[in-house]
Amino acid sequence: MWNEVSERISDDHINSAKIFYDEEDLFYNRLFANSSCCLKDYRGIYKAFKVWWSSFAGQFSIERSIDEKSHGLYEELKSSLSQKGIIPKKELSICLVYDDCLLFDLEVTSYFAIIPIKNFYVNYNDVVHNLVAHIAEDKN
Repeated sequence: MWNEVSERISDDHINSAKIFYDEEDLFYNRLFANSSCCLKDYRGIYKAFKVWWSSFAGQFSIERSIDEKSHGLYEELKSSLSQKGIIPKKELSICLVYDDCLLFDLEVTSYFAIIPIKNFYVNYNDVVHNLVAHIAEDKN
């Protein structure tokens, strides 16, 4: 499921919200045992997260926590690519996830990356270096 969803998001970043809001059953069917008890629990979790994420407080807390740092990341990428004479072929899309991904590797393609928020802060220089390297690879 992870590969399928991340590929759809990499094709068009608008899909991240669309998948969450329009395909609620996708997550249940792939992640939970099919039973009335599990479905009830899942719907409760899903609704609670949806209410929090859709609220001003939920979006504000995530967006403000990364706002300045993400702007700096894009500026640093722009500068590094410019110094190397690399003109990106398309827009870079970065999706931040809440936790480390233990069940799968986070692949970075030349114009799409999924990065745990912790790495975004703790390993910031590595994130910049890796993103520049992937975009530079695409140039060749």
